[in-house]
Amino acid sequence: AGNTSAATSDFSVTGDTTSPTIALSDDQLNKVTDEDSTVQYTVTFSESVTGFGVGDLNVSGGTVSNFTGSGATYTFDVAAADGSIADITVDIVAGVADDAAGNASIVASQANQQVDRTDGTLSGTAEGLVTTFADTVNTYTGDVTITDAPTLEQLVTINAATSGDIALSDPTDALYGSAADLVLAFAPVITEYNGAIIINDEPTAAQLKTINDATTGSIVLLDRDGALSATAVILVSAFDGTITTHTGTVEVTDSATIEQITTIDNATSGALTYTSITDTASNLATNTGSYITGSINAVVLAGSAAASDLTTIAGDTTGTVDASATTTITGTAAEIVAAHDNSELSSIDTDFTVTVTGTAAATDL
Repeated sequence: AGNTSAATSDFSVTGDTTSPTIALSDDQLNKVTDEDSTVQYTVTFSESVTGFGVGDLNVSGGTVSNFTGSGATYTFDVAAADGSIADITVDIVAGVADDAAGNASIVASQANQQVDRTDGTLSGTAEGLVTTFADTVNTYTGDVTITDAPTLEQLVTINAATSGDIALSDPTDALYGSAADLVLAFAPVITEYNGAIIINDEPTAAQLKTINDATTGSIVLLDRDGALSATAVILVSAFDGTITTHTGTVEVTDSATIEQITTIDNATSGALTYTSITDTASNLATNTGSYITGSINAVVLAGSAAASDLTTIAGDTTGTVDASATTTITGTAAEIVAAHDNSELSSIDTDFTVTVTGTAAATDL
């Protein structure tokens, strides 16, 4: 009949293509302890879903119970084992549930809960403790007792996992390794270690001090000629006790006492470099070991000084002699005048008390 069709109205169909998301939360803000060893978890989907069950939970570090829920919200409990420090972790993979449109859920972010049911102490073999700490990403804050002789690698691992004290039931076994690893091994508080230590590379002065402070045993340097540079206090501690003679150069970066310089010098056969010595006037004048020589500077400690000592110190060095901290100068009038007029004595013209012994010439006074 030649009739044409009428125009139809445009229409569209909007489908649901959004996958449900998952949020995991629990009821404990702090670590799990003996006081409350069970954690209640809540699983919240972004919309109502079906198909989600207890079998979809991937849980480590505890036992699951009391799973319940429907729609968008589910809860369950996880109990940590007695004596455990293993973290409770909960994972939910993608696709465990579907919304009404058939969209599968996406993966959930892992929930991690720190556990410490040890009453603040943990004891075991080195191998067992390494395995125990492998189950936690958190730092253990209690004390640890290692019941056998750990290897260096095991001690480093255990130390990295705890901030508490570490007691060694067998503190006599030798440890062998690099200075850096030995420092890591002794980083926290090791209650006692008296075994031999063998360092197989060149330690820094700070590393050698840390290692030496941690043991009363002997220290063997397989590489003895490394250069060391540090303050006198650090170097003295580094060379304390029984240690292989160091053959490399040593630089003292601050002003040392005669005793400190002597200790450092006796510990090394290499060249010793220093620029200043600080001590009492008497010790500086006695100059045991003849360490004040050449252009070495001398600093007189605060207190009383004999005028003759000051003059002696000035005669031993072409460097400066700083006596500005001296509060009292004693001696004959002539000795005091000689010290005061000595051009090598720095700051001797500051205020100080004079104690004159013997008869004084009027010109000296």
